[in-house]
Amino acid sequence: MERVTAPARFRRALFVAASGLLLAFSPAEEPAYTRFQNRAKPKEFLHLENGRLESGPIKNNWKSADWILERADPPYFRIRNRARAAFYIHEQTGDIEAGPILDPGWHSAQWALQRTPDGYVRLRNRWRNEDYLHIENGAIQTGTIESRWQSAQWKLVAVDSTRD
Repeated sequence: MERVTAPARFRRALFVAASGLLLAFSPAEEPAYTRFQNRAKPKEFLHLENGRLESGPIKNNWKSADWILERADPPYFRIRNRARAAFYIHEQTGDIEAGPILDPGWHSAQWALQRTPDGYVRLRNRWRNEDYLHIENGAIQTGTIESRWQSAQWKLVAVDSTRD
């Protein structure tokens, strides 16, 4: 098996995020962590630092702002938190939140990453397929959006998985 150094893992994660390719990693590989940076408010990232899903400024060492994209049925992904490994972004209760899911098949915890022409993504829920993750009204929420809303567009920022 090829030994992958930390810088190589980081370059791989950066390539995945920058190229727009989302790959399923085998269990033997280190997971690729990413951060979701909002386009309208570039200082805001999705995180769980205060125990709940929020969008706001982060510190570089916050693992609560690191996410793993787990492949579900194509083209969907589950979005799992690094710091709280059992927490996924979902809307099973009707509101957007991050928490444990009882079944990995929950459609409420599956998201399509719809690319914009300029490299951002919109996160569309599978269960409520007109719901997109956005911060149009300030706080993180889901709902229908207008295609021009930058508050519903997210940049995938690769994270060096070896940093502490």
